[in-house]
Amino acid sequence: MLFELGGVQGKDKNIIICQSCHKVHGAKGDKITIVDNASSRLCVICHEKQKSLINTKHDMRLLLPDIKNIKQQRVSQSGPCGACHTPHNAANKRLWARQLGSGDLATQMCLSCHGEKSGFDTKHIGNISHPVNDKPISDTSISDTLPLYTVGLTRSPNGRVQCFTCHEVHRWSPNASTDQGGKDIEGDGSNSFLRISSSVSSDLCLDCHKDKKQLMTSDHNLMVTAPGEKNMQGLTAEQSGPCGVCHVPHNASGVHLWAKTIPENKDIVTQLCVGCHNKNGSGKAKLIGNNYHPVNIEFKTLNSEEAGTKISTLLPFYDSVGNRMPDVKAQYRIAGLSIGLAGRSLRWPDPGWNAWRRFVYKLMKGRALQLLQRRRRQTLWEAFGSGRCVQAPGPVGHPHHMTGITVMLQQWSKYAPFG
Repeated sequence: MLFELGGVQGKDKNIIICQSCHKVHGAKGDKITIVDNASSRLCVICHEKQKSLINTKHDMRLLLPDIKNIKQQRVSQSGPCGACHTPHNAANKRLWARQLGSGDLATQMCLSCHGEKSGFDTKHIGNISHPVNDKPISDTSISDTLPLYTVGLTRSPNGRVQCFTCHEVHRWSPNASTDQGGKDIEGDGSNSFLRISSSVSSDLCLDCHKDKKQLMTSDHNLMVTAPGEKNMQGLTAEQSGPCGVCHVPHNASGVHLWAKTIPENKDIVTQLCVGCHNKNGSGKAKLIGNNYHPVNIEFKTLNSEEAGTKISTLLPFYDSVGNRMPDVKAQYRIAGLSIGLAGRSLRWPDPGWNAWRRFVYKLMKGRALQLLQRRRRQTLWEAFGSGRCVQAPGPVGHPHHMTGITVMLQQWSKYAPFG
């Protein structure tokens, strides 16, 4: 098509040269181009896949018509492609046509419009967003659908996660090429320039976070157990995907990309839990009551000899801001996430990936070794590796008492494992 319109190919067949786009005599465009490129007609002759950008929110003619590129051209002059790319004298790789800040290249490209200091009335990412320029999470693989990038922005299986890993910036909807969204259409997990739809089944999230997929068959899949529950962006589980009710990639309220308002009267990890498990929340059927296992306490005796007894544990511990700690030799704190709730605990034993669609476990009455706990085939007593009570400060000393009954971890061992 390019050559049919008057462009000239190089000596070798299909090689692009200057005269492929430019025509010194008889040019049609004001930059001696073979066709007028004010609407990016010349660009999309070759870059046909990218023309799906036209009439989406990334078409600056609709969203920011007065925006100028580094050549001080408005979109009406440069065309929609020219708002971000320029064929000559570009600011950096990808023929970038906007000023870039310091930092990794891929992120700065996006922040040139979506940054808090961009000066544009666009979607900003906030202070807490999904990390970028990182390797994919360990012990998992990422599909070719979500590409990784090198520092030079070339695709590589050995690259790092960048904004472009999850976002296809030229296409509004991954499942409908004709869906252009439009200026006033609010996005959700099914579009928003995502490479994979994340609505309904959180496929985008689970493509990397495969170890979390069993959430789909648990009561923590709010699309089944609390379909009307919304995150802080006003999206239900069906709109955001089950992951998106509790986590958002941008503009999160706190640690773990939290997607709900965090109360301020408890330690951070407990706050995450009681955001739903309160008398007015979606988890109001499962409250912890006024007397519950102590949290936010230090285990000073872990991996140390005390009175001839060595205490160790396979359960994770967390620091004061809710980050999981890799070495339990230090004085870390036990939190609600230690015994249940996060990571691998977010499930009933997996009866099959698609079982959540029929969801036989909805509001099922659980037993001690089933209720979203980390240890399934091993009792919590065995996990702690000790037949003694948990040492925790309390008004009646050690072992700690709850509602007048000594709680000993080995008492839980009488329940048969599930599955």
